[in-house]
Amino acid sequence: MNALIARVGQVFLVVTLMGMFLLGAVPLSAQAILITVGQNKVGTLADAPLQYSLSIETPQSIEVQVLGISAGLAPTFRIFDLSGMIVAEVRNTAGATIVEGSASLSSPGDYIIEVSSANATGGQFLISVQAGEFLMPSLVLGENQVGMIAGGEQPGTVQPIRARAAECESASTGDHAGVRARLPCVRC
Repeated sequence: MNALIARVGQVFLVVTLMGMFLLGAVPLSAQAILITVGQNKVGTLADAPLQYSLSIETPQSIEVQVLGISAGLAPTFRIFDLSGMIVAEVRNTAGATIVEGSASLSSPGDYIIEVSSANATGGQFLISVQAGEFLMPSLVLGENQVGMIAGGEQPGTVQPIRARAAECESASTGDHAGVRARLPCVRC
């Protein structure tokens, strides 16, 4: 079946002989402002949402807070991966001047944080991206996992681990084979 794919704004449409299908919103990362975990930035909303590019090297959780500085600004934000999938969305139905939320970024790579106005009022805002809680990697059956685990022979120490998820029950720490720990597991 013949299909025509057209980009309209931030949305890809597929037009076929049977009709139109919405594939999903895809962020425009080329115009995004670079932001890193631990950074605060001031931005200004006018007619269009403002986008920030966040690059992470390891899976992690982040906390995002957006504070409307200008009177009347009710900010809202969404976080996308580069395929256009929404990872997190914080709506502001109450018209608050501060919104905050967390997101688990489970894959290394680039993400887009899109800030917009919930009430069509422009103005200045402050965005803050901070590290969230530690994300424990999941074990997949048959894959090796290397990491660190607290404990060992001395309380308060950290020991390297090497685990293979055969039954997703335990992992041993290098020279301290007697130390066992439960790790999260993804079953096939």
